[in-house]
Amino acid sequence: MSKQKRENRNTNLVALTGGAALLAIAVNALKKNHKKKDLPGSTVQVNLSPPEILRLVNRIIAKSKEVHDSIASVPLDKVRDFERSGLSLTLTKREELQRLSAQIDELSGRYIRNLNDDSTSLLSLDKAENGKFKVTLRSHHVSPILELCKVGLTRRIVAVAYGRRCEVNLSILESLVRQSIKTQLLQPLS
Repeated sequence: MSKQKRENRNTNLVALTGGAALLAIAVNALKKNHKKKDLPGSTVQVNLSPPEILRLVNRIIAKSKEVHDSIASVPLDKVRDFERSGLSLTLTKREELQRLSAQIDELSGRYIRNLNDDSTSLLSLDKAENGKFKVTLRSHHVSPILELCKVGLTRRIVAVAYGRRCEVNLSILESLVRQSIKTQLLQPLS
């Protein structure tokens, strides 16, 4: 073959991948009367018969379909979670959303710490005939009283005191509500 013909032939080569490459090899092999040859310009040897190549192509196509089907089966709720985290927002709005989320996390943590550190107690509950006893306003003490105590006035006193404990959290709760509203305003409507 002359040098010019070889150069022209080399410029006509097209890079193919996956199933298309295997199909091209199969077609090329069928044209050449099933001869097993090296692929020109490559160190890869083609020593598969046309039926073997077609089986491989079908397997690749089936695997590709399986992958596409699994992607298509992702629930829209997962996609909405990404949108809620700000991925569909502009960079400026996304940064604002992250700042607000960090503030909400910090305020929530402070709110919970305040409740955990609160040591409010009641000294006004009667204990039979010999005086009063102390009840801390922690949920593991309050819940049994509210569920099991037969004295309605006692349940009411405990419930009101439990609801009023840790008043410092009111300002934190107000800030949490404001920050939450701001984050909602940044989110796209869905």
